[in-house]
Amino acid sequence: MSIELLSNLSSKIISLAQEKNVSETEFYGKFDDIIQVEISSNGIGKVISRSIGKYALRIAIGKKVGLVYSENIDEKSIPDIVEKAISITKTTPEDKNWPGFPRGYSSKEGLKVYDKVLASITPENLIEFLGEVIDTSIDNARKAGALEAIVTRGYLGIVRSGIYIENSYGDSISGSSTALYLYYNIHVKNDEGDTAYPFTIQIRRLDKDKIFSKVAETANLAVKFIGAKPIDSGKYQLLIMPEVHGELVETVFSPAVSAYSIQRNRSPLKDKVGEQIFSEEVTIFDDPHMDYGFGSRPFDDEGIMTTSKPLVDHGVFENIVYDHYTASIEGKKSTGNAVRRRLNSVPAPEPLNIVFKARNAEDLESMIGMIKRGIIVYGVIGSWMSNPVNGAIQATVTHGLYVENGEIKHPVKGVVMGGNYYNYLKQDLMALGKDIENYGHIYAIPILVDKVPIAGK
Repeated sequence: MSIELLSNLSSKIISLAQEKNVSETEFYGKFDDIIQVEISSNGIGKVISRSIGKYALRIAIGKKVGLVYSENIDEKSIPDIVEKAISITKTTPEDKNWPGFPRGYSSKEGLKVYDKVLASITPENLIEFLGEVIDTSIDNARKAGALEAIVTRGYLGIVRSGIYIENSYGDSISGSSTALYLYYNIHVKNDEGDTAYPFTIQIRRLDKDKIFSKVAETANLAVKFIGAKPIDSGKYQLLIMPEVHGELVETVFSPAVSAYSIQRNRSPLKDKVGEQIFSEEVTIFDDPHMDYGFGSRPFDDEGIMTTSKPLVDHGVFENIVYDHYTASIEGKKSTGNAVRRRLNSVPAPEPLNIVFKARNAEDLESMIGMIKRGIIVYGVIGSWMSNPVNGAIQATVTHGLYVENGEIKHPVKGVVMGGNYYNYLKQDLMALGKDIENYGHIYAIPILVDKVPIAGK
């Protein structure tokens, strides 16, 4: 599939819509060319190659705005789609705040989000690469003490994507990107029992060193989690590793800096710009201009150029992120943060690449040495139960290591961590780590937190 195909489709749709005397029209089209190899019990499963094209059409009639979504890119469907959009729009209540569709599309030049090497990979290349991943994982698990090791339930996917946006004011913009997704479980067993530990990575370019380093680390860790058990309830020091930290940020902090949440009184950061919300050691950027960042993009999902900005600067809340609609409500300009989570819903503002920067950062060994009684948290489930409205954390630890006086004692699972994220990074913060890992578009660091309530046995 191609940008040209989307452009031709858009031109015909907008032309027909304007002939119907609508006020304005916006087309957002996207295609994904996908190669995916499934993993099944230590071997290669199905290989799937497919192209998916889809688009969203928004139409305004005065201050009434309607949206339709379609995966039918056949030009014969255009009249029906346009009529459906007009019909929906006419029955929609007026939006008194409607500012019109964004105009003046622009893009950050020179940003690297497309890897030609990744885009040129064949299914045969992918199968060979995945075989190396499986072998490396099993070999490292056995070296770490596993008597048996199986890689199962997963997939390796390569995606080449294209986006085309156009409006009835004559603006148009397009871009392409690549992504690699790798997920699997490694199941390990020795005389003390067995367990499974998930591997996941999401990156924009083929970085084999990074992938195989993480494959080996995951296999080594998996063996350490054999024989995990709950611990007593109480307050513990928690060393929250980057991927888990990123998961908490995604659930609790990311929504809180969105103008959408703030304007609806769904954020604890309402009226907090300029106030100290975290320790002075903490700085957080929204940096969509980081080359090959997983959330990097030269323009947002409304065609507005993205911007790099501090969200938190040495603990002080600095910036709210806006799309066109939320910015217009406050008489401001969009910060280029419009995101379409799904094409059948309207854009909303979100941070694009959340990047942590720590002052006086510690290495992991030093952080473990600071723990008197605590848990190193490598994996959780249920973090979605945490509350972005007030920052309350709730997640069940699935993979952890219990530590006393700086010494790892045994693996932990089945305990629930609580507390509040804003306390984690302020009064209860003990240390910040140097190592940075991405959980999707969030580049997080380890955090060592004091007095975290744990519900255990």
